[in-house]
Amino acid sequence: SLAGRKAVATCVLLMIVSCLPALTLATPWHSLIFVAAAIVLGLYYLKASIRFANDRGDQTARRLLKVSVLYLPLYMFVLVMANLA
Repeated sequence: SLAGRKAVATCVLLMIVSCLPALTLATPWHSLIFVAAAIVLGLYYLKASIRFANDRGDQTARRLLKVSVLYLPLYMFVLVMANLA
């Protein structure tokens, strides 16, 4: 379905873009930890997106919504912590 493919495609793009702030961090170690955390969060989001693409039911749609709502605050927390370290 188009909605499922869009969910997966935007998630993949989000994973790529979410790693870009690592280029501005103070040390390679901070960058590595930040990228690892961003990828873990992105993979969790991607898993929900793929499930939604395969089964466009209400349950998978709600799950994708929950994951997307949780993703941003968790990502911002990781970003702030990487900059404070």
